Amino acid sequence: MNYTNCKTDYTKAIVGFIVLPFASALKAIFDYKGKTSILVITLFTTLYGYSAIAQEGIDLYAYVMSLENFENTTFDESIDKYVYIVSLIISKFTSNGHILMAAFGCIYGLLMSLSLKFFNSESTIVSKQERYIKYVVVFIFVNIFSLSTLGGVRYATAFYLLFLGLSEYILTSNKLFLLFVFLTPLIHFSYYIYIICAVLFLIFRQKPKAIFFLLILSFFFGQISISSTMSSLASLMGEGFSERSNSYLNVNTIDYNNSYLNNWTGTLLDYIYYFENAFLAYLLLRKKNFSDNEGKLNFSVACVGCFFILTNVVINVPHLGLRSQIIARALTMIPLYLYFKNWQSRTSAEKAAFILIVVPSILVSLNEIIKVMGTTPISLAFYPLPFLNTFDSSVFSLFF
Repeated sequence: MNYTNCKTDYTKAIVGFIVLPFASALKAIFDYKGKTSILVITLFTTLYGYSAIAQEGIDLYAYVMSLENFENTTFDESIDKYVYIVSLIISKFTSNGHILMAAFGCIYGLLMSLSLKFFNSESTIVSKQERYIKYVVVFIFVNIFSLSTLGGVRYATAFYLLFLGLSEYILTSNKLFLLFVFLTPLIHFSYYIYIICAVLFLIFRQKPKAIFFLLILSFFFGQISISSTMSSLASLMGEGFSERSNSYLNVNTIDYNNSYLNNWTGTLLDYIYYFENAFLAYLLLRKKNFSDNEGKLNFSVACVGCFFILTNVVINVPHLGLRSQIIARALTMIPLYLYFKNWQSRTSAEKAAFILIVVPSILVSLNEIIKVMGTTPISLAFYPLPFLNTFDSSVFSLFF
């Protein structure tokens, strides 16, 4: 692409975003065009972050409030270095909490849009079926960590960095991308545990039968209470880390888990999770090794299988188990897409398995969208950027 065409594409993308921000973001997600899509998605999440209302009780509210007296915060006191660094930079220019939220939204959108590159890594889509498979998988993927997760700032952002590192390694086999996994704890402390998955993957990536055995074994370990053991290990990391970790391991958070899972979506999530375990087990048994022509698919199965092993072990640990389950579901979109994009070569039974995974996943995604609409004015979908005054503090107020 020459410079003139590139400039024209950027101009069209920016004009489209100004006229209809939400519609432009949707187009960028499902009709991914590389750098222009990255730009539009990042602009939209920046807009969303700036225009969001930080309600008391969520993490974002605490970060916004702390910005006014940020000079009293030190680097050593912060468990999550990411929040400290971003807040430090913003505090040098302003104490406006909306600017801080916009910065968090910008980083979140950049990582998310870069992650979507995986589902568009091939220059051409050879069939309508492959295109439809991509649309379905991307729809589910972007709604597992929806925009509402910006209220917590860190967890979803860390996930997209994790996904970016793993997906790029699967595409390129460049181990340097696995460094992204080791950086995720700087965004959210709990991601230290997922480094174990990366290490397991490096050890067993060419041993599918070993991963299958560990996957089965992990179900039995999941019935053993390991919260006290994990709490003891966390105490070795220091007082601040231990205190934060215990908030994820404490039995008081069981009420939170129950309120999240004891409804029809919770039942579907359990169903999806165990069916995805079965899907991975099937693929692990199907291949004798991970060095054939389907290297990307097989590496992805080995990688995601290692995450399911850990998730099965901690599944009954309050809060941590629930969040690990969400991460495992999102990562499953990698082998799900790679395996079923060749739709015509799959058996009827395999196609039925795909439907049994994606239909309940779509229902859960639709429920998540309804929840987001409950906190986000529906007019966001239709208003041009200059007239986006629906919020208590809109982007319009940034300029006037």
